[in-house]
Amino acid sequence: MKYLKECIFYRDCPVFRDGYERHMTPGMTERQVEKMSSILEQLYAGDLAPAERNIQGNEEYDRLCRESVQEIREFSKKLDEQSRKAFEQLLEHYLELTYIEKSQTFCDGFRLGAGIMCEVFQGRPAADGWQ
Repeated sequence: MKYLKECIFYRDCPVFRDGYERHMTPGMTERQVEKMSSILEQLYAGDLAPAERNIQGNEEYDRLCRESVQEIREFSKKLDEQSRKAFEQLLEHYLELTYIEKSQTFCDGFRLGAGIMCEVFQGRPAADGWQ
């Protein structure tokens, strides 16, 4: 954590800034925030659960969620009991697949980000003329 805070990207990078600002509450000093547990400590203690974070502040997502829930309710009402159970099973399988896809995407993104940071700290030249 010490090296992360010294990194120029710590407060300028949206990913780090999001994590930093989420733990800042009104009236807290940076020193108080620094005393809080590190991301690894939070992860170990079970206080950090990326899979449980909700999407917030995205009006299109919120609207589509409301519409989807309403459409599912309306469609379910039209089904007989056997068809409703089959539909619920179909939805359950879809949610399981979505969870697996989100988990894989998270892992892939984390690996990519870690790889980028490794290149940055190793001082390797950037591709295509990026400095």
